[in-house]
Amino acid sequence: MEATSGILKLSQAGMIAAVAMVFLRWIWLKTRLSNIRLFMTQIAKLVEAGNLDRAIKLAGVLPSDPVGVGTLAVLRAHGAGRRMNETQLIDTFNAALPGGSVRFALGRFRGLKTAAFFLAAGAVAARLYAFPVFGVELFWIAAGAFVVLFVSAGLGAARMEHDTFEAVGVLMRLLAEPDEADPGVDAEADPNRGEGHLEIREAWEDADARTGEITDEGVTDLLLAGFRKEHKFDLRGDEMALKRVRDAAQKVVIELKSVQETQVSLPFITATGDGPLHLEATVSRKKALVFSRRAPAEAPAQVHAPALSPAEGETLPLGEAPGFAPSPSPSPAPAKVQALSLGDAPGFPPPSGKAVVCRNCAAPIPVEPELLAQIEGEFDLWTRVKTRCPQCGGTFFELRS
Repeated sequence: MEATSGILKLSQAGMIAAVAMVFLRWIWLKTRLSNIRLFMTQIAKLVEAGNLDRAIKLAGVLPSDPVGVGTLAVLRAHGAGRRMNETQLIDTFNAALPGGSVRFALGRFRGLKTAAFFLAAGAVAARLYAFPVFGVELFWIAAGAFVVLFVSAGLGAARMEHDTFEAVGVLMRLLAEPDEADPGVDAEADPNRGEGHLEIREAWEDADARTGEITDEGVTDLLLAGFRKEHKFDLRGDEMALKRVRDAAQKVVIELKSVQETQVSLPFITATGDGPLHLEATVSRKKALVFSRRAPAEAPAQVHAPALSPAEGETLPLGEAPGFAPSPSPSPAPAKVQALSLGDAPGFPPPSGKAVVCRNCAAPIPVEPELLAQIEGEFDLWTRVKTRCPQCGGTFFELRS
């Protein structure tokens, strides 16, 4: 009887200790930034608005959170004029974290939580050994609390890791230049960078492949990058080979509309002193979407009308003759979007000493006086004024006083 009573007390003490141990991990995670996506949305708005100093100040508000520490390091490097490709940006982010990786930085008290799991398992085994098994007592209350804390800590850590990986993806889209030498997570792992580097690349590519459209340019870049990594040879200098790659990319775009991946085989694509080289690749829909988002969109060709010259014996009106401005026409001019000043916009009298203008074309943006009075800086401007420039259609504005 005394032995059973001792086992009951020991199991109860063990379970309470396990709860205390896992509680440290749980409370530490609860004190981290809970909404990483909202934080990165504000960082992206500030960077896109050209307000890098304010973005650095915002990132500096989180001196103990991995996402804040890594983001601050990347923004400072960018502000110092350092140009980074995707790989270098990830390395800059990881280098600022304890242990050099997101998982290590978020691993505080993880070992203690693991020890708590085995302690709790031993306590439950001892409690089951000593009858009676059931009954409303402190042990089972503590056991229930342990399960809730353990599961909550595990899910919270996994969510924070994923959101932090995607936060690095936001920085890559904002600041990094495409890393053509590294096709991504499918490339061979670099042991000097560790798993954290590839985890970020994979999370970024997963997020980057959710939306968008596969383009010929993107698939072409993907095939060229893979060939360059495998054979250390750039096909862009071979016009005939480049044409074959582009033709294959067009077929890939069509095939990936109905399948998740397809094969590309271009034998004897080029030749070197060591013999002929062949392009063999498996193109997945995910990878094609990623490279399609990387590929810069080609600007549409502008068609310029040829200058009119009068034929022999023909007289042009002054408005059409070279060097003469067109005379005013009594008929109304074609409809054209005119830039409204704050005073010209109906119902919007201009407040004294303050105006919102477009950064692209410097056209005034009509804003309600009450709303304009509440705007004190660039951050308020981007969160409160949600419209487009009436002249160029842009969305980048600035506050002038």
